[in-house]
Amino acid sequence: MPTARARLAPLLLVLATGSLAACGSSGSSAPQTPSYPTSTVDLNGPAAGSSTSAYAGSTVSKDKSFSTVLPVGWKAVKSSVSGVVIFVQAPTATHGVRTNFSVLRQAAPGVALADMVGQSQASLQQSGYAVTAASPTTVGGIKGEGLTATKTVQGKPVSERQYFVQHGSAVYITTMTSSAADAAGAAAAQTAIFGSWAWSRS
Repeated sequence: MPTARARLAPLLLVLATGSLAACGSSGSSAPQTPSYPTSTVDLNGPAAGSSTSAYAGSTVSKDKSFSTVLPVGWKAVKSSVSGVVIFVQAPTATHGVRTNFSVLRQAAPGVALADMVGQSQASLQQSGYAVTAASPTTVGGIKGEGLTATKTVQGKPVSERQYFVQHGSAVYITTMTSSAADAAGAAAAQTAIFGSWAWSRS
């Protein structure tokens, strides 16, 4: 069975390539300004100890283990990758890439999150990504550890921001994919998603 380390880099490449394939060619080289509309939800809502209280307008994950408020106008996309419980993308492409967000759930491998991040970093670097540490964050009140990775895919500079978080017996790997030029806006959208994340009570 493939290890987490073996699967992470191919998964990122699949999502990045998919975001490029979905957008097609605009036929224009004019600069494009990305838009990341988000809900008006108060992200100062539930504290770390009350992250099971879902916000109005939340989307429930495929495995029903959590819910979160997604950016307005983003649409669900079918994924052939086993374990993906949320995969959504922006309605239009900017700078040749359609920004998308995914969550992969897998059984906890029995190692520290920091080790998983390190394994992912090594695999990504072997696949040609430039990788740096991501700023600390919380997902539904639980500390997440992550990284950012950049690579040129099909001639387009692509940025990935990936966080790992463990809840119960599962690890959730969240990935925001965008063009490198839109990385700051995509990161803000990802932070808003994490701020409205609520775990299932069951």
